Amino acid sequence: MATKFQMTEDQQARKAEYQRNGWPQIMTREDIELYMQRQWLTIQKFYGSRPDWPVRKVGEVWSVPLDDWRGFLSAFYTGRVYEGLADVQYGGKYTDD
Repeated sequence: MATKFQMTEDQQARKAEYQRNGWPQIMTREDIELYMQRQWLTIQKFYGSRPDWPVRKVGEVWSVPLDDWRGFLSAFYTGRVYEGLADVQYGGKYTDD
């Protein structure tokens, strides 16, 4: 059984700061855990096998641009494959360009 995501005081403070000032434009593994309120292994297990998984590891650091992460989640939950930032809609009508 999965354990509940427990935030440390530092994580709670960072999340409160992000909610006030906005999430970082490049999110690290730790930021993604806060954003999703899930442990990294759970996130990887749930989303990581998809071919459109936008998170990349460079050296020892996992990261993803915030807009890519949001676009990926939107595509995932609407049953589509995420096709990069061209797939992110900023209002208006969706087109298949």
